[in-house]
Amino acid sequence: MKPEVYRVAKRYALPVFVVANAWIETPADPLVEMVIVKKGLNSADDWIAENALAVDIVVTADIPLAAEVLEQGGH
Repeated sequence: MKPEVYRVAKRYALPVFVVANAWIETPADPLVEMVIVKKGLNSADDWIAENALAVDIVVTADIPLAAEVLEQGGH
């Protein structure tokens, strides 16, 4: 799924934040930012939930995280 996210983001000049508790290879693109959070259960989810705005699109397979983002008005 990530390659598709990167392609769409580039097409529409949308910033992408890849959030994880360890480094993940991402494209060398100024629109793509790797955010490394502290290790721990749900640290990445917590960062996403705290930083996602109503205008943001969150791509996740995590249903509780998706529900929280939707509850906050995100997509």
